[in-house]
Amino acid sequence: MTGNESSSADPEIPLSIPDEEIEIVSDYFTDEELLAAWNEFADRIKTDRPRMYNTLKGHLPERKDDQSIELVLDNTIQQEEFQEDIKHDLLIYLKEKT
Repeated sequence: MTGNESSSADPEIPLSIPDEEIEIVSDYFTDEELLAAWNEFADRIKTDRPRMYNTLKGHLPERKDDQSIELVLDNTIQQEEFQEDIKHDLLIYLKEKT
């Protein structure tokens, strides 16, 4: 292992991250509408952001209540990339579609 690599078993690297909540400020939406909009958004970013496409397709949101959803990601790298590159655009898209 080189100095730049880290072991996935390293106890200091969290295996999961705190839940990421996304607030949806529209009227009631169904689970089907949410998943349809989620998958449509993922398909739109597939070419430009293939890693985030895979993350979104592999981590589907769960609805917490009528106005918010929960997204659980695998690691801090996914969380940082989501926060910096996708969250804002995804929120706008979900608000328009749900």
